[in-house]
Amino acid sequence: MSGRTRSSRGGFSLVEMLVVIAILGILASLILPAVWRAVVRAREARIILEVSQLDMALESYRQNRGAYPPSGFQAENAAADEVRIEQYRRHLRRAFPRHQHDDSGDGALAQLIAARLTPAESLVFWLAQVVNDPRRPLTSDGDRQALFDFDESRLRRTREIPLGDRDDFPLFEYLPPGSDAAAYVYFPAPYAVAVNGDPVVNFHADELTGFDVYPYRSNRGDLSDLTAIPLDDEWLNPTTFQLIAPGLDGEFGEDTVGEGLGFKVYPNALNYTEGDWDNIANFTDGRTFVDSME
Repeated sequence: MSGRTRSSRGGFSLVEMLVVIAILGILASLILPAVWRAVVRAREARIILEVSQLDMALESYRQNRGAYPPSGFQAENAAADEVRIEQYRRHLRRAFPRHQHDDSGDGALAQLIAARLTPAESLVFWLAQVVNDPRRPLTSDGDRQALFDFDESRLRRTREIPLGDRDDFPLFEYLPPGSDAAAYVYFPAPYAVAVNGDPVVNFHADELTGFDVYPYRSNRGDLSDLTAIPLDDEWLNPTTFQLIAPGLDGEFGEDTVGEGLGFKVYPNALNYTEGDWDNIANFTDGRTFVDSME
C-alpha cells in the first residue's frame, strides 16, 4: 500500500508537464521582447553618449583654435574646389596663425586641399591627427593634439595621401559603437555656398550604401519645395555643425536629393527613408530620429 502511494507521488504527469511548458512559453513571449528592447536602448545609449562626447570635443577645438574644423566640399567641380581652398586657407590662418605650410605646388596645405577629405575623415583628422606645433601643425613629428580619445579598434583606415615628406599619410573614419558599417559624419556650417552664382552643397559620399548623405534642414522657412537649397538659417544648427551617427542599422538612409525629392527635414520626418529612423545626431537631444519625430 505504502509503495503504491510513493509511486503515485513521484514526478509530473504528461498533462502537468505540458501545462508547465505552456506557461514558460507565455512568460518567454512576454519577457524576451522587453529584454530585446532593453538591449537596443543600451546600444543606442552608447551612441548617444559618444555623440555628446564628440560634440564637446568639437566645441573644445573651436575654443582652442577660434573656429570649428573644416570639412571640405566634395563635389568635383571648380566651384567646390574654390570653396575648399578658401576654407582651408582661412582656417589655418585662424587656428595656426604662425603656420608655415605652403598652399601652392607640393606644399602640405596644398596636398591636404587636393586630398578632398570626406566629412567622415575630417572628424578624425582635425580632432586627432593635427600636431601641437604652431609652425607645422600638419607635418611635424610632435605630439598630436588628441582632443578626443578615439577607440582604435573602431578607427577604419580609408586611404593614404601624400602630406609633407610622407607619401603614405593614413586617413581614418570612426565607427559608432557596435557598428562595422557607416561611420560618423561631420558637417560644419555653412552647409551650402554660392560661387559665381553656382550653388554648392556639402555632402558625404557613403561608399557602403552608394548614397550621398546631406546635412538636414530644419522646419523653418517654406517647406513647399524641398528641392531648393535652403537659406543659411533654414539648416539645423545654422551657425555650428551637424554630427550624425548612422544608428544601429549602420545606414544613413537613401539619398533623396539625388532622387529629386529634395532635402530631409528634421524633426518633421519629411523625405525620410528607412535608414533615417534610428539615426542619432547632435541636434536630436539624446534621441533617435524616430523618437524625436513630430
